[in-house]
Amino acid sequence: MNFIASTLLAATALAMAPAAMAAPSAAPFDFHQFEAAYARTDALADGYARVQSALPDGLEATQAVAVLRQAGARCERLRQSSGELGCYYREQLSVDDYLRTYATWDVTLSLIDSKVGAVRVARTTDQHS
Repeated sequence: MNFIASTLLAATALAMAPAAMAAPSAAPFDFHQFEAAYARTDALADGYARVQSALPDGLEATQAVAVLRQAGARCERLRQSSGELGCYYREQLSVDDYLRTYATWDVTLSLIDSKVGAVRVARTTDQHS
């Protein structure tokens, strides 16, 4: 009887757990959340993998651009000579008396027949006075 009661108690506790405890990959694709979830926790490789998983090989270029724009990125025109499309997300991280620090997530899509063939992701920071 004790076993059944404890099993029911555990099942009830799990059922009432908030959905916010889901893994970051289950969260909406949003670069602002990435900055908090991946960059500030020194887990950039996980952030890069999340971007790449959201843009699988074979995805139509228009769909890939829509995903990136919904995540907060801006996309440039297709570079016909290289068949690459560049998108970026830029966020101001801090403002000091003389410097502003920015983080930029650059995503480059290599396209084959208007479909994603490869995805490169890089995050950089820079400062401006």
